[in-house]
Amino acid sequence: MQIRFLIVLFFISTFNSFGQDSNTVSNFTNRLGFVEGTRAIREKGLLAEINYSHSQTNYYRSGWVNPVEILERQQTFPKINLGYGVANGVSIRFGIGLEKIWQTTEHWEKTYFFVNDISFGSTINLSKQKGIIPELALLVDLKFQLSGNYGLGVDVPWDVYGLVGFAWKYEIVKPLKISGNFKYNGFNRGLLWGTKLNYEPINHLGIFTSVQASNWGLFDLPVELNGGLYYRFNSRIQIDLQGYHWIEYKDAENSNRNAFAIGFSWLFS
Repeated sequence: MQIRFLIVLFFISTFNSFGQDSNTVSNFTNRLGFVEGTRAIREKGLLAEINYSHSQTNYYRSGWVNPVEILERQQTFPKINLGYGVANGVSIRFGIGLEKIWQTTEHWEKTYFFVNDISFGSTINLSKQKGIIPELALLVDLKFQLSGNYGLGVDVPWDVYGLVGFAWKYEIVKPLKISGNFKYNGFNRGLLWGTKLNYEPINHLGIFTSVQASNWGLFDLPVELNGGLYYRFNSRIQIDLQGYHWIEYKDAENSNRNAFAIGFSWLFS
C-alpha cells in the first residue's frame, strides 16, 4: 500500500506546472549539503552530477566475548545522479554509486566492493516565494542503501527508504538563503528533517552549511553536519568541495565519522 502511494504521487507530478525564473545550475543541483532543492529541472533539461567521497570511522561491534574495535574507510566513486525535466515544474531523478570499503581490526582486514545508494525521485514545484511564504516543492524518493551489516554474518543487506515530504527555501536578503526539508519514511514511519544556510557573497562563489537529523530533534541520533563551498564556472557548470561529520550509534557504542567530497554538476540544454 505504501509503495503504491509513492508510485501514484510520482506520476501525478506530470500534471503540475510551475514557472521558473532562474536558469543557473546552482538552483537545480542537490549536491550542496543534505537538503534537496526546491527547483525542478527546467522542462527537457538534463542535469548530470558526479561525486567522489572518502570517509573514515572508528566504532565498536559486538564480538563473541568483547566488543571489537573496527577502523572503517570508505570511498565512493563514481556516484552519479541524473535528473530530467519532464514538464514545466516537474523533474525526475536517478542515482547510483560504486563503493569500496576497508575494515580493519586487530586480527583481520577485509575489503568489499559493491553498488550502493540506488535512488529514484521526483521534485514537483508547488509555489514561489511570496511575502513571508517560502518557495515550496513536493519531494518523492525511493532509496536503497546497504544496512551496514555487510561482511559480518548478518543477512540484512539493504535498507529501503520510501520518502515523501516537502522542500522549502526562503531568500532572507539577496545573497543569503535558508532552506530545508521535512520528510516522512513510509517504511519505518520515521521522520527526517534538514536545514541549510547558503551565502553567495560574490557572483559564482558561495558557501553553505547544513544539518540533518532523524525524528524530532538533534538528540535523536544520528546527527549529520556538513559545510562547504562551490564555484560556478558559468550558468551550466559548477564544482563543489564539502566536509561531513556524522554522530551515530552502532550497537551500544557511540561513533564519529568524518568525510570529504568533491563533485561536479553540469546542466545540459
